[in-house]
Amino acid sequence: MYTCRFNAMMAQWRRQWYSGTRGATQPNFPFGVVQIGPDTSSGAEDFAIRQGQTADYGFMPNPAQPHTFLAAAYDLPNPPGTKCFSGCVHIFNKREVG
Repeated sequence: MYTCRFNAMMAQWRRQWYSGTRGATQPNFPFGVVQIGPDTSSGAEDFAIRQGQTADYGFMPNPAQPHTFLAAAYDLPNPPGTKCFSGCVHIFNKREVG
């Protein structure tokens, strides 16, 4: 389900940007994705979600997601003892990725 929703979101955002800029943005503009961090609370589902981000290819761009790129952030878990939201996969210190 994550892959379907993620791809649908990319398509919708591209349509909205194209429409919202009155065609000044290319309809298939590059779409960047930051890979989620590890789920430090359980570790069970984070692989499936990461694969879903890449339409089960494990990399971007791929045939299902053209004009995309991936920034890996899997090595940046939340520090031990921090309070987590949504299973600890969304890293609090976003500056590390950039």
